[in-house]
Amino acid sequence: FTQNNALAIYKRILNDLDKVMKKDGLVIFEIGHLQGKILKSYIHEHYKVKNLAIIKDINQKNRMIQFNWMGC
Repeated sequence: FTQNNALAIYKRILNDLDKVMKKDGLVIFEIGHLQGKILKSYIHEHYKVKNLAIIKDINQKNRMIQFNWMGC
């Protein structure tokens, strides 16, 4: 996968979150260990969120991204 194709599913889900999430709802995605920075940047640029964090796994690799959804 190229980086854009690898993020396509996240972008698709993010675009639909307003339909299913309440304001301040917690969103957690499992991510590939190389996707954290680019996905974090994309979310910050396109959506209203707070408490955006990348969480590492037991091997200290980026594994999850979580945030509170505030809307589009």
